[in-house]
Amino acid sequence: MTTRTVSLHVKAVRAAGSTLSLTPAVIAETTRRSTPAEDHLTRVRIARTLGLPDPQAPGKAPVLSRGLVSSNVAAAAWSAARVPLLPGGPAMASDGEQEGEATEDECRADRDV
Repeated sequence: MTTRTVSLHVKAVRAAGSTLSLTPAVIAETTRRSTPAEDHLTRVRIARTLGLPDPQAPGKAPVLSRGLVSSNVAAAAWSAARVPLLPGGPAMASDGEQEGEATEDECRADRDV
């Protein structure tokens, strides 16, 4: 299908969409401001297809404020954000072993028992 064909189909659908009689609830839902969780571009395309004004883009996502949560919850969130996460699993101990992992000598001793 060529670009021209798609463009002609879109034009025909938009022409038909703009002639539909819409309820006030549909108009309000289509033209309201997008939320950060919604796909804004899709909502703009729907509004244009129906011949309605574009919805406004979502505002910036709210930033976590210490005033919104208790101090101990905010402290836990900050601590969790500083914990290093590695793709291979837990962080390595200072001597090159993973925490909680037995050394080679300990494994050999277990086999010999």
